[in-house]
Amino acid sequence: MDTAGVGVKINGLVREAYDNADTVSALMYELIYIDLYIARQDRNAALEKAGNLLVNSKFNGNNNLIGHAYFRSGKMFLDLEDLVTSSNMFNQAITYFIKAEKLNWVCITDDYLGILKFTAGNYEDAIRSYRDYINKVSKNNYNLKVAGTHNNIGLCLIELNRPEEALTCFDTSLQLYTQEENKVGIGRIYNNLGTAYLKMGKDLQALDHFQKGLVIREEAAAGIPSTTESIINIGKAQYKLGKANKAIGNLEKTLGIARTIKSKELQLRIFSVLKDLYYQRGSYKKAIDIQAEFYALQDTLYGQRLKDKLLISSLSGKFKRKVIEDSIAQIQKNLFHAEELRIQQKIKEQIIAKNKLVRTFLLIGLGMIALVLVILFKRFKEKKQANAIIYKQKEELQQKQTDILDSIVYAKRIQSAILPPDKLIKSHFPNSFILYRPKDIVAGDFYWLESKEGVVYFAVADCTGHGVPGAMISVMCNNGLNRAVRENGLTTPGTILDQTKEFVITEFGKSEEKVMDGMDIALCALKGKRLSYSGSHNPLWIIRKGGQEVFEIKADRQPIGRFGEEVPFTTHEIEVDPGDTLYIFSDGFSDQFGGANGKKFKISNFKKLLLKLQNNSMEDQKLLLDNAFESWRGELEQIDDVCVMGVRF
Repeated sequence: MDTAGVGVKINGLVREAYDNADTVSALMYELIYIDLYIARQDRNAALEKAGNLLVNSKFNGNNNLIGHAYFRSGKMFLDLEDLVTSSNMFNQAITYFIKAEKLNWVCITDDYLGILKFTAGNYEDAIRSYRDYINKVSKNNYNLKVAGTHNNIGLCLIELNRPEEALTCFDTSLQLYTQEENKVGIGRIYNNLGTAYLKMGKDLQALDHFQKGLVIREEAAAGIPSTTESIINIGKAQYKLGKANKAIGNLEKTLGIARTIKSKELQLRIFSVLKDLYYQRGSYKKAIDIQAEFYALQDTLYGQRLKDKLLISSLSGKFKRKVIEDSIAQIQKNLFHAEELRIQQKIKEQIIAKNKLVRTFLLIGLGMIALVLVILFKRFKEKKQANAIIYKQKEELQQKQTDILDSIVYAKRIQSAILPPDKLIKSHFPNSFILYRPKDIVAGDFYWLESKEGVVYFAVADCTGHGVPGAMISVMCNNGLNRAVRENGLTTPGTILDQTKEFVITEFGKSEEKVMDGMDIALCALKGKRLSYSGSHNPLWIIRKGGQEVFEIKADRQPIGRFGEEVPFTTHEIEVDPGDTLYIFSDGFSDQFGGANGKKFKISNFKKLLLKLQNNSMEDQKLLLDNAFESWRGELEQIDDVCVMGVRF
């Protein structure tokens, strides 16, 4: 497809529509332009066009086009894995599609919200969105769309460890794909049925379905990623059945194809199965070599994902600034047009007055008009000069604000890099959450995790202040914790805090001024069922399984920083049981002002709130805590950073 030629043609149609004052047609062509850039995978240009369409369609008042601008933006941010921005875009799109009575697009957007929730791991919410979508479109005989959605529900149920329910969804999907004679879909469903049987421990049935799926996918020319997925799953089933030799040959052949097409993701998935097969066969050296390749490739992909995250942050910020700047420009344009109309109206009134005067006092009237014109010209000249000065000052101020904002945003990237990624936390604590709400772009609060020799160390810390000063102190305190554990080999929470405090005091001691800043922290170490804790001002709370009250271990009343009397930090040790839930946190949540009387939330209410949430999953607890904070805060400003970590054993 000649996208360049199509782009030139569309650009001509846009100009022609604007020349004919046909704004709606022009905006429709702009929508086609966005789809063209998406097809080219030119994300920068697509987001810029989407921002233009969003601003112009809002001023035009066209709800349908506003909905499409938000919908296209949501798809692009979903592709960039910026799930928060994508969700906001899709929800806005639904609002405007409803206003425009475009119910088919409401259905399509609902389906994408289901995909987004699945990607975010919110599987129960995703299932609700998918079922709502099926109810809306089933009557229109959209068999392929309904088949794909039943398949998606089955995948959610697999993730929720409910494979028996997933089988029913996959069977429904298989019937619909068979009716439509869609072999690609049939092959996909056989593969997913195999996954469900494997989850249920029915390894022979799983192998049979994986093999049928591979045959169908090869017949349908479904592509290398699909056939490779089937071969990998066949290897998993054969591994569980103790048939390593049968799987190794096919996987090695497929690995060669993955390397040829330079697909790192496929290679990583093949390595993860192949190493276990070689171990099972007794080829330990080969297994170790593949294990080494696996870790090397995993590190490469991690670096690439970090670059992708930086790109996402850049594109998201650029898009939001574009929408704001274009909105301001449009408002200024409208104000200027209104001023022109006002001046024209005033001149018209003066002409009418002049004609009346001509009929009675021609000479006097001409003199008065001349005088008025001189005064108007002088005022116009003065106003023009004043506007030029204001515009210059505005440009200088905007540039300074942009420079400061860019610096702070870059500082956020640096600070985010020191925080442990969600994947690392989930690998140690699958049933956990972290609610992290910085007051500003960067924060004084941070969370920390390190594992060493079978012990997992984790903490929530609150450094003095917030924003840029708090962030600077947080980086230094984070470094102190890392040095205490990694370099000095300390293993007891109390001694780790002692060492970190010494490091902070030493660093601040280099200043000629007396610096009293520091950190409050709750630090834990977990080995097996044995939990050790030490804290500076911040306590440890544990709610026993089915309990009705909070078991609290109080912190030492001294900061990580300068203090009157130097006393070693206390280390507490307890046994944790399955079902116990642990919480460590900063004081940002309990100190927030809000409610009907604008008072603090208070620590007692925070404790009651956690007890109330005990029957909810940890992921739901995070959402409910966040909603409770927003509801309490209302229209008031967030006064401090908020960080809460919850772990259920």
